[in-house]
Amino acid sequence: MAEKKDPVNLAKEIEDYLNSLFEVSSLEIRGILKEADNDISFDLNGNDSESLLADGASLLYAFNHLINQIYFRRLGRGRNVVLDCLNYRADKELELTLMADKAAEQARTTGRKLVLQPMNSAERRIIHLRLAEKDGIRTESEGFGQNRRISILPA
Repeated sequence: MAEKKDPVNLAKEIEDYLNSLFEVSSLEIRGILKEADNDISFDLNGNDSESLLADGASLLYAFNHLINQIYFRRLGRGRNVVLDCLNYRADKELELTLMADKAAEQARTTGRKLVLQPMNSAERRIIHLRLAEKDGIRTESEGFGQNRRISILPA
């Protein structure tokens, strides 16, 4: 079993590893520790920031997934590393919550099921959580792999 480090030392170790990963990848990006509470968050910035955000931020999500896989056991249950670049995640969350509210209202007023475009699991989670407490609406994920999407149904 991997030993657990205190959050500050582990966050610093992750920051150093992350920056060395960018360096060997020839990306001009630096990760700066933002928070080290339950989740360990980093802001990424540099000349290659736009590369991280291309294609729906696929490279940002890939680095995030890689770091979480490397440090999974040492982070402990329920803790994650969260990478963000140019406030992408906050902007995306706002966009998704607005879309969820509009889609929920449409499903409620028409009384018909509304199916959203395919999304990754993090995006689907934002929508499920946003609509979980709305009266007269329920959500379901359907489909497989890259085509997994949310259906919003009148309750």
